[in-house]
Amino acid sequence: MQQLTSSGFGRTLALLIMTVLVVPMSSGLALADTVESTTKIKHKPIKYFVPEKRIQLEAKVTDKAGVKLVRCYFKGSVEADYLFVPMKSVKTDLYEAVLPAPSQTTANLQYILLVVNSQNVVVRSQEYTVPKKEKDKTPAWQMETATGDI
Repeated sequence: MQQLTSSGFGRTLALLIMTVLVVPMSSGLALADTVESTTKIKHKPIKYFVPEKRIQLEAKVTDKAGVKLVRCYFKGSVEADYLFVPMKSVKTDLYEAVLPAPSQTTANLQYILLVVNSQNVVVRSQEYTVPKKEKDKTPAWQMETATGDI
């Protein structure tokens, strides 16, 4: 093995392997870093949720290039995969989503907001974690009715 690495063929082979493995990854990252986004997400996270009640979220989303898609991805703290609901435009730059009612066994809810602009640049918000609170009164951000599509 030592003879192969000290020979010219061994060095050439090692250089070829490094080029194949390293260059495509680093050039892809550099390309992604040069794309600038003008997307801005303004969202006030909810403080808690009451189980078995739907959750209404809203966010102000702007982008100079135009907004193509806004979604809210959510999951219970013990689940591995996120689910999503589309956020609908209700006014200029204001988007709204209604999440399904969390079950009684859901201790925490995690969610993020994801935006795709008209140039297909994807921007996501930070992840929000919301605790469950047992309350008799439903907070304003949770819908009292369980009718309608989600």
